[in-house]
Amino acid sequence: MELNQIQKDLWEWEKEHFPSTIGHPEQHVLGMCEEVGEIAHMILKSLQRIREGIDGLTEEVKMEVADGVYDTMVYGLQLLSELGIKAEPGFSETVYKEVLKRDWNKIREERKNEI
Repeated sequence: MELNQIQKDLWEWEKEHFPSTIGHPEQHVLGMCEEVGEIAHMILKSLQRIREGIDGLTEEVKMEVADGVYDTMVYGLQLLSELGIKAEPGFSETVYKEVLKRDWNKIREERKNEI
C-alpha cells in the first residue's frame, strides 16, 4: 500500500478515536520518544541478558523491537499529518537524494586526517 494512503487512513482514524490530540503536534513527538525509549529498553536489557532478554536478542525480543519501530513510524506519520506534510515524495527523496548519497566511509577518513 502506498505510504500517503496509509498516512491518510491513520489521520482519519486518529480524528475519530483521539480528537483531543488534533492540533497538538507535541503529542506525536512524545509518542515517538516513548516508543524509542521502549526500543532502547528492550535492546539494552537483551544485551545485558537481564529481564526480557535473558537469552540475548531472541526472536521474541526482535519482534518487540519491530513493534516499537512500527509504532514510532505511526507517530511520525501522524506528526507529518498534523503539520500538513505528505510523507511522499519527501521520504523517498530524503532516502534516495540525501541519505544514500552520503559516503560516510569517505567522511570518516577525511575527519581522521583532520585530527
